[in-house]
Amino acid sequence: MLPAIKTFTREAEESERHRSQGNRIRGLTIQQLKIEARLGPAIQFIAAVGIVAVLWIASGAATGHKLAPAELGS
Repeated sequence: MLPAIKTFTREAEESERHRSQGNRIRGLTIQQLKIEARLGPAIQFIAAVGIVAVLWIASGAATGHKLAPAELGS
C-alpha cells in the first residue's frame, strides 16, 4: 500500500485522512468517557435508593410486628 501511495504522490491526502480519523476517534473517546462519568454515579445512586427502600420496608414490617427483628437478617 505504501509504494502505491508514494507512486501516486498521495502522501498529503493520506496523511490528512489519517489525521481526520484520529480526531474522530479522539472525539468519540471523549464522548464515551463523559457518558461513563455520568452513568457510574447514577447507578450507584439507584442502588443506594434500593437498599434504603428495602431497609425502610423491612423496618416498617418489624415495627408493625409482622416480622421479627431476627428475621430481618435472613
